[in-house]
Amino acid sequence: MGTELKLALGALLAELAAMALLYLGSSDTNLLYQFFILHGMASAMAAPFVWAFLPARYRQPRLAVLLLLFSICFFIPVLGLGGFFIGVILSVWWPRLSDQTSFTEVQAPRFQMQHGPQRISHLRMGQVRHQLSSISVPLDLRMKALLALQDIPGRQAAEIMRDVMADPSDDLRLLAFGMLDGKEKQINERIHVASQALKAAQDPQAEYAASKQLAELYWELVYQGLVQGDMRRYALEQVKKHSSKALAHHQADGGLWVIAGRMRILERDFDGARTAFETAVKKQFPLARVEPYLAELAFQRRDFMAVRQHMKQIQKDGRSQQMALVADYWGKA
Repeated sequence: MGTELKLALGALLAELAAMALLYLGSSDTNLLYQFFILHGMASAMAAPFVWAFLPARYRQPRLAVLLLLFSICFFIPVLGLGGFFIGVILSVWWPRLSDQTSFTEVQAPRFQMQHGPQRISHLRMGQVRHQLSSISVPLDLRMKALLALQDIPGRQAAEIMRDVMADPSDDLRLLAFGMLDGKEKQINERIHVASQALKAAQDPQAEYAASKQLAELYWELVYQGLVQGDMRRYALEQVKKHSSKALAHHQADGGLWVIAGRMRILERDFDGARTAFETAVKKQFPLARVEPYLAELAFQRRDFMAVRQHMKQIQKDGRSQQMALVADYWGKA
C-alpha cells in the first residue's frame, strides 16, 4: 500500500505543477512542452495507482489496461486524474460507510459421539476389507460396506471390488461388477467428449488441451485398475500417444511429464521414467510429489542410499499416512 500512496502523491504533485505552469500566462512554447512532460509523468504514475485498486478480473491483460488508464488520464487533463482519485476513494471508503451486513453469527455445532452401530460410510479401509472378506458377516452389512467404497479414492476401491468379484455371493459379485463398470463408463464418456474436442480443434491451444485431457483420462483407467489385459495395453498406448502430442505443444507441462514417468515405470523403462521425472522437476513441478517415484526408481536400481535420501526428503515435506510409514522406516534404516 505504501508504494501506491507514493505514486498517488507523485501524480498529484506533478499534475499541480503542470497546472501551475498554465497559470503563468506565458505564450512561450517551451512552457507548453514542460506542461505536457509534467502531465505525462502524472499520468504515468496515476495509471499503476488506479490499476492496483481495480478488481482482479479487470486487471488483465496488464499492459493493455495500464495503457488504457494512462490514455484516459493523459488525454483528459485534470478531469481524468481527478475522476481516478474520486473513484478510488469511493471504492475504498464507501463500503465502510454502510452498517448493513449480510452475515450473521451462528453457534458452532456440538460434536456428539455416535452410539450403536457405526455408519458404514465412516468405516476405515481396514474395517471395510474385513467385512467384505469375512463370510461370517451378514450379507446386508457386507453390501453396505461395498457401497461405502463409493466414497473411497478410485484406485483403492477398485482393488477391493475386484477381490469381491470372486466372492461366493452372487449379489456381492454383481454389485461389485456394476460399480466397477459404472466407474469405467463415466471415464469412457469423458474420453468420448475429449476425443470429439480433439477432432474439432482448430488451433494448437485447443489441440493441446484435448490431448492432455485424453492422456489424463486414459491414465486414470490404468491407475484405477479399471482395465485389464489388452484394454490396459491399449490404454497405455493412448496415454503415450496423447501425452506426446500434448507435450509437442507445451513442453513445460510438468504434470504430463509425471504421467509419462509413471507410465514408463509400468513398462519397466526405469531410465526413461527417471528422465521424465527429472524433466518434470525442471519444469517447476513440485519436487515433493516426485520424490516417492524417484525413491521407487532408486530401489529398482538397488541404490538404497538414494532411497534413504529421498525418503528423508519426503519426511520433511509431508506425506500421506501410508507414505509416512514407509518414509519413517527408511528414515531410520
